[in-house]
Amino acid sequence: MRYLIEKELNLNIPKFYFIMPILAASLMMIPMWIYVIVFMYFFWITIPAIYSAYNQQNDLSFTTMLPVRKKDIVISKISALVILQLLHIVLGFIMAMVHNQVYGTFNIFFELNIAFFGFIFILFAIFNITFLPGYFKTAYQYGKPLLISSISITLYGASIELLNVFVPKFHHWTHSPDYLFLQWGILVAGITLYALSILFSIKLSVKRFEERL
Repeated sequence: MRYLIEKELNLNIPKFYFIMPILAASLMMIPMWIYVIVFMYFFWITIPAIYSAYNQQNDLSFTTMLPVRKKDIVISKISALVILQLLHIVLGFIMAMVHNQVYGTFNIFFELNIAFFGFIFILFAIFNITFLPGYFKTAYQYGKPLLISSISITLYGASIELLNVFVPKFHHWTHSPDYLFLQWGILVAGITLYALSILFSIKLSVKRFEERL
């Protein structure tokens, strides 16, 4: 398994997409911006490039010829993707803290606080559930699952931003120090849902990949 993950990280995923989390996180330093967009670049740029590269490299044919379990192929690919996702989230969090030190926390749209990152974990959870099982149904065609997941996460991202702007109670609950416990709850819930989405995606993706072959 370790060697399969190393194969994904060292051979299959273009090196630029390990620099991409740094470039995306630097956008956190733009004042008064819609910061959920920072994480959307992962779905809009990184994902199409990675899965297009898989097809160009004929990676599926090569990997299935190796003396490894089909289950391990799926887990290694999802594990590599999760590493990239966590790089985006962790570096985004670090730059968010720097942003708050430089500019303060006030923002017209969602502020960079604990609740925000709880919603970001949920954003990635939605992507995992909507994209990965759909992709591993063929392990080749990624267009339709990517379209479905892109629409889902865009609607979700737009919803939390619009709720924040136009629903005062939602803004108060997710920003006021009086509701800090609730904001921490959103973060914990987001991390939990993200972890569950990985487990669910692996289970369903393995099932579909094995049925495909």
